[in-house]
Amino acid sequence: MADPVATRSLISGDHRAVVSCMPPMDIEMIRLGVYFYLSIFLIHLLKGAISKVGRRNFRSWLFGMLNEPLEQERIFMFIDMKSSTTIAEKLDHKKFSRLVQDVFNDLEVVDNYHGEIYQYLGDGATRY
Repeated sequence: MADPVATRSLISGDHRAVVSCMPPMDIEMIRLGVYFYLSIFLIHLLKGAISKVGRRNFRSWLFGMLNEPLEQERIFMFIDMKSSTTIAEKLDHKKFSRLVQDVFNDLEVVDNYHGEIYQYLGDGATRY
């Protein structure tokens, strides 16, 4: 339950009284805060790196396999929206943006077959 003195002090704008009601900061609390924010930072850093280079490339880089030449047989798929400029002129920018996002979201089915996005080009994409 909230401390009534701290609540009244906070409402009145006296922040010093609220701080005096808080438990003292010991080294364990400081370590917990540092570990918490460090772990959040690292998680976001890893997610950002993986989204930029792709899961497979990130894994290869992590295990040191990018320096080894690898010959692979790949199938490329080029996708482009037909008459996208005409469609964009007819729709407003928000509706067209949602349409392009829906098209790219539909391309995620290729991930089920271990495909990767190689490049986005405006309203098109290259996958392999």
